[in-house]
Amino acid sequence: MNIELLSQIIQGEGGILGPVGMYAVAGVLATQLDADWLPCEIESAWYGRAEPQSYAEYLAELLESEQMPANGYLCCLSKQDVDKEAFDIGELVVSATGTPYQLHLFKEWPG
Repeated sequence: MNIELLSQIIQGEGGILGPVGMYAVAGVLATQLDADWLPCEIESAWYGRAEPQSYAEYLAELLESEQMPANGYLCCLSKQDVDKEAFDIGELVVSATGTPYQLHLFKEWPG
């Protein structure tokens, strides 16, 4: 996978929650890579992109070198997306103190 793209996805999808959010996103990406998702599948599944900070770049390097541990979750949605689609809450919910934002992690697509 492309480290630049991975780091942009990690920052864009999890950066709002800081390191805990970025780590959760990287763990889902690792799970997808372990499940042999193709780069085009990953690129289309993750639409959040942002200019990466150093921690996102570090996690992307771990993914590229296959050193990032998979967390067993194949899907990650924001609280906003979960609410909009009326999905049940994630099997794991990641949040950070002082922010209303959440990431909901699922072992499979919740719909």
